[in-house]
Amino acid sequence: MEDFWAEPIAPFILLWIFLSTIAAATYIERQSYGKYLPGVLVILVVPAALANLSVIPNEAPIYGQITYFAVPVGVVLLLLRADLKEILRSSGVMLPVFILAGVGSLISLLIVIQFLQIDSSSTVGAALTALFIGSVINVVATAQALQLDENSLAAILAANALIAPVYLAVVLLLMNSRLPGKLTGTPAGGARESMPTASAGQPEVPTPKFRRPLGVLLAISYSIGLFIIVEIVSGWAGLGNYSIMIVTIFAVAIPNLFPAVRSYLDGDKEIGMATMFLFICVVSAQLNLSELGWQAVSVMMFIVGGLSINLLFLAAIGRLFKADPHIVLLASLAGFGGPTSTAAVAAMQKRDELVTPGILCALFGVIISNFVAVLSFQLFEALS
Repeated sequence: MEDFWAEPIAPFILLWIFLSTIAAATYIERQSYGKYLPGVLVILVVPAALANLSVIPNEAPIYGQITYFAVPVGVVLLLLRADLKEILRSSGVMLPVFILAGVGSLISLLIVIQFLQIDSSSTVGAALTALFIGSVINVVATAQALQLDENSLAAILAANALIAPVYLAVVLLLMNSRLPGKLTGTPAGGARESMPTASAGQPEVPTPKFRRPLGVLLAISYSIGLFIIVEIVSGWAGLGNYSIMIVTIFAVAIPNLFPAVRSYLDGDKEIGMATMFLFICVVSAQLNLSELGWQAVSVMMFIVGGLSINLLFLAAIGRLFKADPHIVLLASLAGFGGPTSTAAVAAMQKRDELVTPGILCALFGVIISNFVAVLSFQLFEALS
């Protein structure tokens, strides 16, 4: 079977499987029972099941190519309709909540360390701080900076691959329930009242000049072209590690400086979500349950404990700020789930006004988490 996945046709088969999964999840989401079976859960479960049943491989060259390509292209398309004035107004609440959620993550991990001792607990705790605030990339960078052993690093990555979908499911369930609103004292969707709304004194959204399929082709060309230019220039300037931040800057700046661009593009939201879901498919397919050992189980307990305490901390934050519970939960997901999951969940909940703030908060977390993680290591060492 391994020889088969080395065939030239293999990448196209894997891509077909992922796209078919996304199509099926989209269909399910539109049915009456879709609220009980969110599409993103289908996208997470199906590739993982196929990979662990050896139907598809856990590792394949196309996985890295999709990871490299999907997120920046998705960000470009999802930010196309972002209005800077709206961003500033809507992210004004989410950013301080996100920062306080990061503080809560640090406190939560500090509490867990006192009760759950594992090998290199301070270093593992620092790496998990990078995970809770930033991304897996930050975990690897922190592990290198603090010389975390390879087994512990592998355990963290394996545990995160297993817990991340579960936490995503928990956030989805909470966003669809009334419990967070009762805890924060504010109903979900309350933030919409402070968002800009169309009125007689405001210009209406222009009708696309280039409708489908031409508008769709131009949207694809625009997003890929911007991705290529940023990758080449950032690589030449030695800023390759920051290419996603640079892409985000241009993705917001271009349509706001030249708003007419939006009228020539069509289907950007749908294509952007598809690319994001494609990335989630790849992450799910790379989960290998057979590699999880006791170290990974210990780290999983560490992560679950930290997330559980942090959810309680978030409830207090929401009540203090009287914040929309969707904003509080997305602020948490922006740290632990990253921009992809945050954007997908916000869009699935039809909270389009929270997609951009969620992405920007997640990217802010990626920027600061390495520094916070190293400082947290010193704190964990001093208090252990």
